[in-house]
Amino acid sequence: LLAKASRGCYTSDEIVEMERVVLEGLEWRVSGGVTACGVACHIIALWRKVLLLRRRYGEGQRRRRHRRDDTDDVEEKIHTLVDFTLLQIELSTAEYSTSVLRSPSSVAIAAVLNSMDLLESDDYFPRGDITAFRKLLRETTGVRVQNAREVEEVRRELIEVFDRRTTEKDQGEDE
Repeated sequence: LLAKASRGCYTSDEIVEMERVVLEGLEWRVSGGVTACGVACHIIALWRKVLLLRRRYGEGQRRRRHRRDDTDDVEEKIHTLVDFTLLQIELSTAEYSTSVLRSPSSVAIAAVLNSMDLLESDDYFPRGDITAFRKLLRETTGVRVQNAREVEEVRRELIEVFDRRTTEKDQGEDE
């Protein structure tokens, strides 16, 4: 395709060779890397599976009939969780401490956990569901959320950023 676009100036072999030279010069580091949004999406997809399984089988692992309402309920809750999580991640990008000094995975985990805590109630995300999810997160990633110092620091930073941005917005509307 590029050879045709060059109208005969370069052959396919010349383009492939130049791509190889560029990639070797970059030491094959061409990926943008992991982003907080990408990690958060994977975490929330895992959370969704936890919720669906817990609704299907119940906390005591007794099999119960899976109803369409259960799935719709979970999907609604997941959409809300995604919205809250992405808002925090978006706000974090404007802060040096959370966008540069912290790992994307720490920002993602912190944003998801902050959102879960914000939405925690027996009607929304019962404590048993959150506990089960934290256990699964620890088993699949090796991160002990309660003891991960960086995640806890990022959680506090995200709350501070959210509070500061909300205050700035409210002051701007008052003027």
